[in-house]
Parts: sequence; C-alpha cells; structure tokens
Amino acid sequence: MARMPFLVFVSACFHGLESDRVVQRVDVDILEVNTIYDQHCKPSFVQVIAWKYMVEDNYRPHNVGWRMVWKPEDHPVRVGNSWSVTIFEAKRVLKVAAPYLRRTWTQVDPERVDSRDWWRGNPPNIFQDQATEAQ
Repeated sequence: MARMPFLVFVSACFHGLESDRVVQRVDVDILEVNTIYDQHCKPSFVQVIAWKYMVEDNYRPHNVGWRMVWKPEDHPVRVGNSWSVTIFEAKRVLKVAAPYLRRTWTQVDPERVDSRDWWRGNPPNIFQDQATEAQ
C-alpha cells in the first residue's frame, strides 16, 4: 500500500506532460518506407515519405513530407484497414495515416543527386512543426 501515493504522483506527472502536447492528425494517400543504400550495398538510412494525390495536377502523387527513421517505433504500423505513423515531438504528437504502404529500396536519393532541381522554393513538410519553424 505504500507504493500507491508514488504511483499516483508518477501518473499525475506523465498526464500533465501529455496534456500539454497538441495532437494533430493528417491523412495522406500513401506512406512510403524508403531505404537508401550506399555504393557498397549497405543500408545508409531509412526514411518515411508521405504522398498525396493532387487533383489540380491530374492526380499525380506529390511529396508532402518526409521524416528520418531513427528507431523501430518510427516505422508505420497497421491500424485496421490503414497504415499509421506517430511522431512525438516536444509540443505536439503528429499522427499520419494512409490506406496504402509502399516499401522502396534505392541507391539514388534525389536530394543527394541534384538538390538544385529537387524542390524549387520551400514545399510544406507535414512532419515539421510549422510553429516551431517560425521561431
């Protein structure tokens, strides 16, 4: 019974931290797990890329954000009939969901090959906190 006050204290601390975060949900059309290999065919890094079909561009998929995968928890998981990835940041929790998951393996990263033509301007990245970026 002596542990009960300690557990209530710990629970209250964690509840307070979680309630300060803003939970944001974003729906996209495809989540892609892309593994980049180096010239020696060893995995260099893994990234999650979010794609959305744009009506104004004849339903071509557009990259609306990407995020590096640093630990196994960063990989998308199956939730019902869709795939979801949850990103925990200091002031928000971002939940990105898509009906489809695509896995790709490449040795060429477009950003490394020719960064001048990859993006003209600054495209929005749903994985970045826009409020934090402005500060």
